[in-house]
Amino acid sequence: MSATISSINYCPVKSVSFQTIEKCKIKKNIGIMGDRVFAFAKNLDLEEAKLFEKSTHERKGKWNKVLTLKNSPVLNKYNFFFEENKLTLTFKDKEILTINASELSERQLISNKIMELENSLKEPIVLMKNEVLPFYDTSISNKVDFINSVSLLNIQSINDFQKKIDKKVEISRFRGNICIDGIKPWE
Repeated sequence: MSATISSINYCPVKSVSFQTIEKCKIKKNIGIMGDRVFAFAKNLDLEEAKLFEKSTHERKGKWNKVLTLKNSPVLNKYNFFFEENKLTLTFKDKEILTINASELSERQLISNKIMELENSLKEPIVLMKNEVLPFYDTSISNKVDFINSVSLLNIQSINDFQKKIDKKVEISRFRGNICIDGIKPWE
């Protein structure tokens, strides 16, 4: 049995807009370039969000300070595309807003647009950016000591899991960066 990469995936904005890509650049001590470099802070003012953005110590255990699909499922209908330092928000494949991602004032435009579109979300919301310390689960979790990661997902393990629970499970639910097929489950 030989392993093959069935897909490469990333999320420019943490927990939102999972995308399949043809190729990627992986940088030592960071991960897949462009993956989870943005995250929406919630219930933090701008100064608190800046600390959260820059310090993994400030992030540890504070899952309630980040918008995710789990705590804000209304975000599931939007996509974000990040290319050449431009971040584009789309809905049903139609562009809503494109910004220069380096400018805090422009990132705030996307935060304001999300608030305008989804009034169920509570202010304040701040779009944070950190390309050196992306917003991986490992950078927020209290359970691991490392902060950067690439998630490998064995497709046959998901298939085996589906058989065991007798339910269909969307592979994208696991947010695997690199999906591997052709090896035994759980290897």
